[in-house]
Amino acid sequence: MKAALFDLDGTLADTAPDTNAAANAMLRDLALPELPPAEAKKYIGDGMNRFVKRALTRQRRGEPPPELLARALARMEFHYRRECEVNRGGAYEGVCETLAALKKLGVRLGCVTNKPKQFTPRVLKACGLDSFFGAVVSGDSLPQKKPDPAPLREACRQLDAACAETWMVGDSPADAKAAAAAGCFFAAAAYGYHGENLHPAARVVYNFAEVLSAISGIK
Repeated sequence: MKAALFDLDGTLADTAPDTNAAANAMLRDLALPELPPAEAKKYIGDGMNRFVKRALTRQRRGEPPPELLARALARMEFHYRRECEVNRGGAYEGVCETLAALKKLGVRLGCVTNKPKQFTPRVLKACGLDSFFGAVVSGDSLPQKKPDPAPLREACRQLDAACAETWMVGDSPADAKAAAAAGCFFAAAAYGYHGENLHPAARVVYNFAEVLSAISGIK
């Protein structure tokens, strides 16, 4: 394998506490009920726009009134700009060590997330992960985001690696679908927010340290 791509939220780092704090500040601004942490975690994974829609409607595919959505998105961006650097959850155990080991083996590393690009570098820096990746593709870096395969293909292009010789590690159906469509191998992060029973998965990892053996074959 030449390269490995990683989702951010729920795969590299536990960003749910910061997202939840920003969402509740946004909901307070709108005089709406706050989100419990467990419910907020279920809504993460398909970009900020969809997360805010879910927070407003309490439905995964709900559509709030456009005017309310516009106000909510503006407040969510305002609050998340601050909260995303608080780093309440941080990188998962073993992430820095495993990424360093993969780089030492010559594996090219990329981060592919549906998080808006104005926040991605802030979160990576807050978690101490900003020095690892030769490619970072965010949810609005391209017209398409996961589960479309375009972000994975773009990351592979930046890393000069074919999709067929690249792993995607993620915890959501969007990651699994994008990997399958791009022709990447997929490792499901079962410890993440949505990581159980993701198909198709060539491997399932139950903690981040297992990524090393999944990708490199090292036991």
